[in-house]
Amino acid sequence: MKKLDKFGGLKTGGNYLSNDEVQDLIKIQKALFEEEKLIATLKECERIWDRYSNDLSASWLCVPDKSSDIISQIKSSDFFTSLEDYAKKC
Repeated sequence: MKKLDKFGGLKTGGNYLSNDEVQDLIKIQKALFEEEKLIATLKECERIWDRYSNDLSASWLCVPDKSSDIISQIKSSDFFTSLEDYAKKC
């Protein structure tokens, strides 16, 4: 269990996530559960979205609100292999 710091963010490894980014990860986690029946950690969700964003040469893309849109965007990458691969540490 992790608690947000006094600024509303979270340090994960070498990264610092703002409150909005943490909420994005929770949306991704929910989408994976609803659409793919996968239970992912926040770290795995971070890796998935980071990898997807990097595929498009972006630092961190906005996460859609609809679960189906989140999953379809991730899978739309030309470099997509599987959600499990995207969740792995590089």
